[in-house]
Amino acid sequence: MLREQKRAAVLKEKRASGGLNSAPRVIVLFPLSASVELNSLGEDVLKLLASDGSGIDSSTVASSEYKLRATVLKAPHGDLLTCMEMAKVADLMAFVASASSPWEENKSNFIDSFGSQCLSVLRSIGLPSTTVLIRVSKAKTRKTH
Repeated sequence: MLREQKRAAVLKEKRASGGLNSAPRVIVLFPLSASVELNSLGEDVLKLLASDGSGIDSSTVASSEYKLRATVLKAPHGDLLTCMEMAKVADLMAFVASASSPWEENKSNFIDSFGSQCLSVLRSIGLPSTTVLIRVSKAKTRKTH
């Protein structure tokens, strides 16, 4: 009896947390270096989620295909307090690295000093679900022969 009640409660909560009528999922795009360009990536994510393919006017989109509403926010590089506040409200943190940044700056890593500092602070306050995206800019692709 108790097991069935718990199962029903979990199922009801799962159904309420998803769908077009629920609160939007907050996706925060976090640049790991100053060379990462988030505007085009944010637009691409919103276009991917938008099922009708119409122009995106805001940072929130409802997707009937994925049965969710999502808000895409871009964390500012260089502002630690804002990044911390965004991490607190995020459902998903997408850490974004530029595939061309080590070659631009003659370094061997994809994370600059501010990105490293933020990762350390964010780990200490706790992270939501995370993913890492490596973005290749179309304008900065190198030709190899």
